[in-house]
Amino acid sequence: MTTAAVDARPQLTPPNVSLINAAIVVTEVDERWEMGFQYVPEACGTADVYNPCNPNDAVVHTTANASTAITGTPYAISASDTCSTWGFQVREYEERAIRMLKAIESFKIARELWENQSGLGLNPWLAGTGTGAASTITTNAKPKDVLGLLESSFYASSPAQRAMIHMSPRLLERLQHDSGGAALRREGNNFYTWMDSIVAVDAGYRGVGPGGQGGEWAYVTPVVVIREGPIRVTPDTISEATIIRQNEVSYFADRIVQATWDYNCQSYTLSVDLT
Repeated sequence: MTTAAVDARPQLTPPNVSLINAAIVVTEVDERWEMGFQYVPEACGTADVYNPCNPNDAVVHTTANASTAITGTPYAISASDTCSTWGFQVREYEERAIRMLKAIESFKIARELWENQSGLGLNPWLAGTGTGAASTITTNAKPKDVLGLLESSFYASSPAQRAMIHMSPRLLERLQHDSGGAALRREGNNFYTWMDSIVAVDAGYRGVGPGGQGGEWAYVTPVVVIREGPIRVTPDTISEATIIRQNEVSYFADRIVQATWDYNCQSYTLSVDLT
């Protein structure tokens, strides 16, 4: 009696709480964006108050500084599926590679956004000390004070922007535990403060500080925008995917992505005392 080969894999179950779910995701259809992009954002929040009925008042309008362009350099994320040629008739190489890419992309984007894990340095990152560098509010803040300190600082300088607070899973769990679940509210797979700021949490967020400092840190920025292109699977045929000497078949799924925020608006950070 022979037993037919069966692809009885367990399904991938990536975390529901992720940066991709919290951010604004834009699906790009024009391939030219992959060479890089640039846009001029709207201002962080500049306005004036004056008495329109008093002709003696000298009205001086403050001009909004919205002339600094945001630039972005996309990068590629690649996932694969490799296995022996035995049983290739039932193994879904291409589909498995695609599922792996979809499952891992938020983690990889989060690592790049927080700490430039790849070392490519193509875009500003949260813990960076160059363009878009965060201003440190305080160090060793108590967990119960984190949200208020970050939001107060951010909205004082960027009142027209919605805030996004970035934290590691460890800090999220500490905040919720210490507050009995009252610090944040959850809607679906996303968390929000009582000021309705978005709280971005991802398994890829390690919580390091500016320049890679240790300890537990949190950041606040305008809402992050993630751009992504279509998934491309290579090679085209199973014969091209087969390495005969190694008796293996490999397929790769790749996607061009980029994540950024309006770094004209000041971002802030603080370290948290978790002892």
